[in-house]
Amino acid sequence: MKQRQIGISLLKSAGGPELAKRPMPKRYDWTKDVRNRLRSELDPDQFECEIRVVSLSAVPDWRSLPFHCHNRAEILYVTGGLLQLETRDSVFVAPAQSALWIPSGVVHRVRSLGSFDGYVLFLDFNRAAEMPQECAALTASSLFLALIERASHFSKENDRESHRQRLLEVLLDEILVLPLSTPALPLPLSPRLREVSIRLIEAPSVQVGVSELSRSIGMSPRNMSRRFRAETGMSLGKWRGQAQILSAVIMLSTGSSVKEVAYSLGYESTSAFIAMFRRNVGYSPGKCAKSAR
Repeated sequence: MKQRQIGISLLKSAGGPELAKRPMPKRYDWTKDVRNRLRSELDPDQFECEIRVVSLSAVPDWRSLPFHCHNRAEILYVTGGLLQLETRDSVFVAPAQSALWIPSGVVHRVRSLGSFDGYVLFLDFNRAAEMPQECAALTASSLFLALIERASHFSKENDRESHRQRLLEVLLDEILVLPLSTPALPLPLSPRLREVSIRLIEAPSVQVGVSELSRSIGMSPRNMSRRFRAETGMSLGKWRGQAQILSAVIMLSTGSSVKEVAYSLGYESTSAFIAMFRRNVGYSPGKCAKSAR
């Protein structure tokens, strides 16, 4: 069996050291460069209502947007395919039947890996202040899907304001109880450690020791391990395991079998990979692969 080159897709020019050096904006900014590449129905600053839901299958240009932020919070629901969310210091992936929560003002970029279908929901800044203030990948419920689909057909002519408000309250309550889908992968911000993380992300199955990694960036093993933990909140070993989990989700969601993924990540048996995946994600890799079909 030919081993595939896999890994989370990060652009070094956007998600690497250059992004780490870029200061966070002092105010919310939906840049002209971004706005000019979108249709008006996907520009959050053009909305007057508290909530706006748009089907992304009708707006192809959103897939190539650069890093940006806006006043409104954002929820991306994946009905088919896979989405990757990059922020200044983390990477998230969302397979089919899951959602990405992006709070107001967070600098981010979202890309689809392969074919994609789903919805984006923009939430008014004042209402978003009541919601979680950190990004997350969430497992969507059938109720959440029904509410999103109904909200996508809101119209001032056919829906009473009181009806929209009640549905919005239920939708926000449902978001608060959705379980996490896949864990976030924190990224170090210093250029040398970011270089190491990108190398490991692009080849999660390659077993490179701490000594070799630290030598390649001119640091001692102890200093690199200490700084990596300080910047990501976890040890290098635990972080590498997290990177493998996200890579596994990507492979399963883009057509690879459970056996192929286990082999590509260096597992000697499929059962060992299944046990690891279930322990960390909460469901079997087979379920992840099935939802992608």
